[in-house]
Amino acid sequence: MQIKIAILILFVVSNCFSQNYGTIKDLDKSMGLPSNHIYTVDFDKDHYAWICTNNGVSKFNGSIHKIFNRDNGLPTNDINEIHIDSKNRKWLKGFYDGLYYIENDSVKRIKTNLTIKSFRLFYEHNNKIIFISSNKCYLLDEKNVLSEIKIASKYQFIDFDKLNNHFILNDGNFNEFFYNLSTNKIVKLPSEYRHYIGRIGDYVTYYKSNTILEFVQSRDFKIEDLYVYIDGKFQKPPSYYRSNLKAIRYKGEFDEKHLVYYNVDENKYQVLEQGKINVELSKKVSLIPFPNDKIQRIFIDDDHNFWVGFFDFSMKYIPNDFTKSLNYDFTSIFQEKITSIKFSCQLKNKVYYITYDNTFSCFDLNTKTNKIINKYKESPPNKLFIRNDNLYLSFFDGIEVFKIKADGSLNKIKYYNIPNRVSDFTNVGLVCAHYDNVIYKENDTLTKVNTEIRINRIESTEKCIIVSNEDKIFSYNIATKQVIENSSVKFSSTIYPFNDQILIGTLDGHVFLLNNKLKIVSKLKFINDKVSAIYYDESNQLFYVGISEKLHVIRIQKNQLKLVKIITHNDGLNLSEISSISSNGSHIIIATVQGVSLLEKKIIFNKQKKSIDIDINKIKVDGKIFDYGNAMLFLERDQNSIVFETSIKSFFNNNSNLKKFISLTKDGEDKKWNAVNEDVFSFNNLAPGDYTFSILIDDLNGIRKSKTIEFTINPHFWERQSFKIICTLILLSLIVFIMFYMREKRNKKIRAKVKLNDLELKALKAQMNPHFIFNSLNNIQSTMILKGVEKFNEQMVNFSIFLRKTLDIVNSENITLAEEINYITSYLSVENQRLNPKINLILRIDQEINLNEVKIPVMLLQPIVENAIIHGLSGSKKERNLIIAISIINSLISIEIEDNGIGRNLDNKSNKLKSHTSYATKIVLNRMKLYQELTKKEYTYEIIDLTNEDLKPIGTKVVLKFPLI
Repeated sequence: MQIKIAILILFVVSNCFSQNYGTIKDLDKSMGLPSNHIYTVDFDKDHYAWICTNNGVSKFNGSIHKIFNRDNGLPTNDINEIHIDSKNRKWLKGFYDGLYYIENDSVKRIKTNLTIKSFRLFYEHNNKIIFISSNKCYLLDEKNVLSEIKIASKYQFIDFDKLNNHFILNDGNFNEFFYNLSTNKIVKLPSEYRHYIGRIGDYVTYYKSNTILEFVQSRDFKIEDLYVYIDGKFQKPPSYYRSNLKAIRYKGEFDEKHLVYYNVDENKYQVLEQGKINVELSKKVSLIPFPNDKIQRIFIDDDHNFWVGFFDFSMKYIPNDFTKSLNYDFTSIFQEKITSIKFSCQLKNKVYYITYDNTFSCFDLNTKTNKIINKYKESPPNKLFIRNDNLYLSFFDGIEVFKIKADGSLNKIKYYNIPNRVSDFTNVGLVCAHYDNVIYKENDTLTKVNTEIRINRIESTEKCIIVSNEDKIFSYNIATKQVIENSSVKFSSTIYPFNDQILIGTLDGHVFLLNNKLKIVSKLKFINDKVSAIYYDESNQLFYVGISEKLHVIRIQKNQLKLVKIITHNDGLNLSEISSISSNGSHIIIATVQGVSLLEKKIIFNKQKKSIDIDINKIKVDGKIFDYGNAMLFLERDQNSIVFETSIKSFFNNNSNLKKFISLTKDGEDKKWNAVNEDVFSFNNLAPGDYTFSILIDDLNGIRKSKTIEFTINPHFWERQSFKIICTLILLSLIVFIMFYMREKRNKKIRAKVKLNDLELKALKAQMNPHFIFNSLNNIQSTMILKGVEKFNEQMVNFSIFLRKTLDIVNSENITLAEEINYITSYLSVENQRLNPKINLILRIDQEINLNEVKIPVMLLQPIVENAIIHGLSGSKKERNLIIAISIINSLISIEIEDNGIGRNLDNKSNKLKSHTSYATKIVLNRMKLYQELTKKEYTYEIIDLTNEDLKPIGTKVVLKFPLI
């Protein structure tokens, strides 16, 4: 009873003075839960906490809540329990029909024809799950097949004993039985033993029927009143439990890892971890700063954090290291609103402080009491410091000195009537700063040193007085009177001399290490805020530097300042500006403008193993949530904007030292890490390809975790590599085809030209055939004999001119109409030498045609003229006329060669010259075809048989049409 009263008094006192553990968090709607009405919590194999409320289930990773409710498959939002099996499935318990569970963040239901009401009890044994629902029992095997365990209807299932592999039954008449599932046998319990709701470790417990009813109906028990069933008989619990457990009240679930008991007699908690008492956990649970009669259940996760459920259905999260920090809020201590603390100092477990309303007070960390020493209304204090068990309170017009008694109380012993801005105490006595002068007492004589600077700060060592302001640092050696200045350190806010060195903090967040010559040895730059306090702890050779509301721990290694750790409100520190720092040995004492924080050294600086990871909470593709498992994502081409929402998976409050990096690579590129602070990452208008998104976290304790998501953005079919290859092959094939085509076309043209040249040569040969030359020469010879030399010479000249023109045009591809007509005229002159009557050449040429400019293929007309003479005119006895008409029709040159000879029909009756006629005509036709093939233009050759009204032949007309050259 005395222990209970003492603890109650301590609790009341602690609450009166606003004692609180800075790392304890309320689990409620303000941090993302769907309701403040919390039933229970359980922890899966991936270290997520599953919290059951009356408005849904939360999957909590320490940073954010993922909510499951009826919208995503729950049968009801009111889920009062959750059980997690060896396959990491989360079985839900509530008031509904059927069996529901969550697997891979998807709500599922067991498919069965059985009608199952909400189960009461859940067990897993030999890879099978047992559900006890009302008076029925069901078994779920490894293949997810559900079957009912059928026994006589008079029996009810009330419990399952895994150690003995049997059920405990009740027949409703206060008779209880064992039912062995393997043997299918039911055995009645001895009448003096009855089943009890509590357990000891893994043992199902029993009591004798003569035990008082109040004990049975409560969750309290005495270990000596309970029995267990071992080796086929009832006996007292094993000696280990009898020695360590006494009067017990359950404060937890029947968890395989942790069972929490409250020892009623000793007013403390005891924790069984896997069947054995964990002394450290038991001590910590006993320190939980909440009344036992308010606590309903305590849950312990794998990292030994505590989740405390209360009878009012609220819940608090208490980290394993919650005892490392303890805070005292001065506003609550005064029980009225006060102004903030201006400055403070500590000695042992006493904190002396001055508020901005100039109230001088002392707070006792042992008794948690506060005492107002004085209120200064007229002259405000400007500095408070302790030297040699004396407390000095500096004012602008003097300095009060108090002797600190053993109990921490103060006795005013002296008042120095010395005007000053700031002051300190050295081995030579009191030192004061007044405007730009340093005043100290040496050999009962006041000495004044002019520094020529407006002094804001003053500190001293055994040898030196150190002052500073916004522009410089000034050092004065008391013994040698030597003065040293440093103008490179500006805006100093704190001076801390130690071991012949000086640590300087500035208003803009710099920390400088100076030697005794005021030379800068090392420096660190923090946030752009005031360095308000510095303390050196010789026990571990660490500096504690207060900057704003954070405590920076610094070590000097090889004359270089090294940051060890940053302590924030997540570590339990009061969330307000630090004013002074000290130590009482086991704790760091940090006075802030709102109160005092005590941080346990050994817990802060021990590297505690953390369970920490990264979660990908949500993936959005083009603004829509994308279902994500652990498989690779395949996205369409227009799904090229993706958002990853991430969070830190950790139930430790202090993740401020974590550094986060991300990388997005494409098609196997090397990763390039970028430091980030945010949790949501957006990537827009991504090109098609195979991507890897990676996120990595790293902290100062060497913990490094990463997570990778692979996704592919499929290209349009025309963007695919295969399509590009096919197009390339088609293009190459087309190029090759075109090359071959052009080559073939060129070759064909060459062959056509060769053939054309051949035809032209054949035409020339036809013109110059031996028969023609022989006839011409024979005719010339006859002329010489019959008509004399003069006629001979004339014919000889005509014949030679014709031969010369033939030789002139044979090397030309095209000739002008004028040249062709001259050549035909020359040819006719030779032919007329042997013909009688002679052939009359009639030319009909359009006036717009310039015969000297219009060109035609060489020797195109002569073979036709020759045909007309040989096959038409030579057989005619009447006047012989050869008409050549030249005109331009529709951009085509039209040449008509008409004779008034005997015509083709009569000529064909004679075979005498048939072969020659066919040969000449064929040459012209072939040449026309070749010209058309080469130029891709229209070339036509038409023979028209001319007749009279009686259809008798009166001549032949040949019509040539071809484009202008």
